[in-house]
Amino acid sequence: MHYAVEPGIYALNRPTEQSPVLVTANYKMSFDCLRKALPGQDAWILVLDVATLAFDREKCVGCGMCTKVCPHAVMALIDGKACIEDRDACMECGACARNCPTAAVSVNAGVGCAAAVINSALGRDSSACCCVIDNKESCG
Repeated sequence: MHYAVEPGIYALNRPTEQSPVLVTANYKMSFDCLRKALPGQDAWILVLDVATLAFDREKCVGCGMCTKVCPHAVMALIDGKACIEDRDACMECGACARNCPTAAVSVNAGVGCAAAVINSALGRDSSACCCVIDNKESCG
């Protein structure tokens, strides 16, 4: 299952050149919530990639711990080294980074929308999400 929207600009209803541009994360939940909150509104939605997951192949020793602890099978072992297999499935829990013995995997746990939804449900302040933009690393 994919939890991300392709980064880009999307039309909400029938926007014009003068319509507002709203910015959101590429998390499907954020995108869908924004669209549902604005019924009848004409606007542009700018979707940004905000995932913080990063991988340093040079540091990887191929132990596979990241593949074992990830709840969404984001990481895979290919040719004796880990790689990011399904970046869109990452919920930024940080299990992979906390369990990597060589710090080959890094993620800013708690900055993604999963943390925002949980904090909001618990009635906590500062539950905003979508605040970090990072470079992509992949298996390729």
